Amino acid sequence: MTSRSRWTALIAAIVLVAAACGGEDGTTAAPPPPEPAPADSPAPPDSAPAPAGEDPAPPPPEPAPAAAADGAAAPPPPEPAPAPAGEDPAPPPPEPAPAPAADGAAPAPAPEPAPAPPEAPPAPPPEPQPTAGFDGETLTLGYLVD
Repeated sequence: MTSRSRWTALIAAIVLVAAACGGEDGTTAAPPPPEPAPADSPAPPDSAPAPAGEDPAPPPPEPAPAAAADGAAAPPPPEPAPAPAGEDPAPPPPEPAPAPAADGAAPAPAPEPAPAPPEAPPAPPPEPQPTAGFDGETLTLGYLVD
């Protein structure tokens, strides 16, 4: 391919990409307007836009799910706060018993609680190791110096 045909191919590719993007300047075209709702359905209430410089109101919090009437499991209890530094954390609370099955079958037996781990005795202090070639006394060079 010659240099001129490479440039022509490059320009053609740029033009195709610009056309695919939606405009001569490379910007995309505006999205089509939404379809109007059918006349028999009520229009959703439009929320008024927030005035300039103000944050819009946060959405209302979702309501907590109601407990099921058939004895379904309740939501888990909140996690306990972490223990302060240097203190042992409290053991976790025992698991609540599972709710009976809706069909009247006997629930599975609860698992046995795991025993608490035994406290490990503190490690003994390390024994001092002698250093190689030095016993802590004065070193001599093998001859006396006046």
